[in-house]
Amino acid sequence: IGYLLSGLLSQYCTAVFRPFSSEKDRCSFKAYMLATVRDLLQTYLDRFASRWNQDAKKLYREQPGFRDGFLAGLLPDIAGYCAMPMFNTVLSDLGLAMATEFATMKADEKAMGHAMELYFALACKLLLGRHKIQSVDSLLQCILETERLYLIRI
Repeated sequence: IGYLLSGLLSQYCTAVFRPFSSEKDRCSFKAYMLATVRDLLQTYLDRFASRWNQDAKKLYREQPGFRDGFLAGLLPDIAGYCAMPMFNTVLSDLGLAMATEFATMKADEKAMGHAMELYFALACKLLLGRHKIQSVDSLLQCILETERLYLIRI
């Protein structure tokens, strides 16, 4: 799921800088990507919890708080695993060649560079700040805050 999330985030980061027919279209697409991230993660967590209730060993199901504690650790882990392919995409020529959303921006190297830098900054934030990601909303806030800070600095 971390790998899939990294792909969604690459789409988000390129949308911040690639051309759209209007600013409204850009905002719409970015909102759609964030909603997709929210739905993906919330569905994953809900289904995981449901399967735990059905399939976990009785010994685990009977331990108060064990499932919830395990679930609480999933989002920080997902954030960390998401960062790994993000670093690979930015730091390796092969990774960049495979990331079509960045490759389609080659006509505007400055915009492509900014998209990649934002993607890299987000990867760093996800990896190093993963312990702060305790909910789907906190992960979305991390994305928005990283974008906001990046845009202020350029």
